[in-house]
Amino acid sequence: MKRLRKIGLTDSYNNHQETQTIFCALLALPLLSMADIRPAFDDVKSLLMDDSPRKDLLQKLLSYVERQWITKSTVGPQRLSLRDNPSRTNNVLESLHSALQYRVKVAHPNVFAFLAHLQRATLDSQADVRRAGRGMAIRRAKKANVLNDKRIKTCLEWYDTNGYTRLQFLQAVSHSITSYTDDMCDMADDNSSDDDASDVDRGEVQQSDTPSTSATTDTAVSAPVDNCDVCLVAPMDPRIALVPCGHRRFCGPCAEEVHNRGLCCPMCRSPIQMLLRLF
Repeated sequence: MKRLRKIGLTDSYNNHQETQTIFCALLALPLLSMADIRPAFDDVKSLLMDDSPRKDLLQKLLSYVERQWITKSTVGPQRLSLRDNPSRTNNVLESLHSALQYRVKVAHPNVFAFLAHLQRATLDSQADVRRAGRGMAIRRAKKANVLNDKRIKTCLEWYDTNGYTRLQFLQAVSHSITSYTDDMCDMADDNSSDDDASDVDRGEVQQSDTPSTSATTDTAVSAPVDNCDVCLVAPMDPRIALVPCGHRRFCGPCAEEVHNRGLCCPMCRSPIQMLLRLF
């Protein structure tokens, strides 16, 4: 969905069946075997009409998928295909990050709050491993996921028995993808990272040879330097110092938390004997 929004097809996806059909068919490609992915992609390209008012933008989307999924040496159909993968994912880390983000709920949490979330996630994962080791179900599957899985399996059976062509199969399973992509449309973030360096089409040459000033560098220069060195959010309180090292680049709550937990100084790792409040 990030790529769809970056190209400028979000409104088209919401309002035009052609864009939705092509996009959902592209998302369904990994459900095919690796031998069928390339021919199926060519079938999807044939859906783009020559007189479509959105032809240029959809062509950009198709070129991106071909470059990043189909022909890229590090991906390709062999890694893209999830046909015999029961978990239907080739990126388990993305699932972990999504679950952790759901727990934390904020982009930049306090370091101690984040560690607490991470600790609870670890305990939950250890409990899941113990249940799985005893042959128990980790958790009850959601009804929507069960129905979605059943629909995909039915479509695969029809495809394997020649009841569907490649394109008919992609369009059939696309109905299982539409509700997911509708939710993702609302969650897409312009600031989300996407590999722009690899977005340059082959044969395209960058025009400027002169290095430009990095926006990141500008931000770093203008960023405030008086924030707490632990949470990086609250302003530091120079009236609070750690004894005996004397470091005082922390806010009050963080300094007290570090001291109460019996931790070392975050700056020099020296033991903390007490907090000194300067007035």
